[in-house]
Amino acid sequence: VHQNHDYRHLPNGQPHYSLPESKRNVALGGGERNMFDQTDLPHALVDGRIVRKPFSWYRMLRRLERWLHPGDQPKGLRGKLFGAVKQYRKQLKSSIIEED
Repeated sequence: VHQNHDYRHLPNGQPHYSLPESKRNVALGGGERNMFDQTDLPHALVDGRIVRKPFSWYRMLRRLERWLHPGDQPKGLRGKLFGAVKQYRKQLKSSIIEED
C-alpha cells in the first residue's frame, strides 16, 4: 500500500531525492533497485474494489527499466540501456502530463 501525498513539507521546495534523509531511507530500503512507485502497482483500488490496471506503454517501460537496473554496477551495456529506457520513460511521462 502506498499513501498518495505531496512534498510541500520539504525545505526550500527541494526534490525529496536530493535530501540526506531520503538517501538514508533508500539505503535502509536496500538501495535504489528496491524503490517502487505507484506505476509499479499492477492493481488499484477503484470504488472500493481492487481492479487490475489496464496495459500502458508507460508501465511497460517502467517494468523494463526495473529489470535493467544495474544495481551497484552502473557501467557497461546494462547501465547504458537502463539509462536510455529511464530517459525515454520520463520523456513519455512529460508528454502524457502535457496532454492532460
